[in-house]
Amino acid sequence: MEKSHIRFASTLLLCWGLAVGSLFAQPSKGRLQEIPPVFVIGEFEQEYEALMGNYSKSLLDVCGNDMSLAFDLWIGLIEEMEAYSKQTGFELNGIKAWFHVFFEKDGTISRIGFYLKPTSRNVDTASLVSFLAEFVAQYKFPFTSLETYSNYTSVSFPTIYNRPLPGDHNGG
Repeated sequence: MEKSHIRFASTLLLCWGLAVGSLFAQPSKGRLQEIPPVFVIGEFEQEYEALMGNYSKSLLDVCGNDMSLAFDLWIGLIEEMEAYSKQTGFELNGIKAWFHVFFEKDGTISRIGFYLKPTSRNVDTASLVSFLAEFVAQYKFPFTSLETYSNYTSVSFPTIYNRPLPGDHNGG
């Protein structure tokens, strides 16, 4: 009889430990506030995963799967970032990174996570974080949605893509 009590107590402790452990392992919504507006991907792993869950729609999703629209909007953001870098004197050329940009419904950027690629120009991470935080504070994406959304993609500066001017068509 004592062995069954010990087994029951052990099982109960194991279940309690798993339940309590899972509570601490899952980030609360309040912990998301700890992620700064700009962060290096990998620094806030649990919070980043929770953030991705709160921004589960992609830019392409909220653009109604219109790839041209999503691409033009994204390129516009990158062009605005380049223009802001020229205005502030921050050199973006040669930077290659993965960007994960989180947008609110009204087009404001909530957060940017980035990870520099090994082929990127060497850049002071703190300076890049500062530049991106300044950009986020003054920029509003020209697109609204009924849901929050994000875009995760590779970015290289300078942007090589040149958008056609209105009225330009293939062949002249």
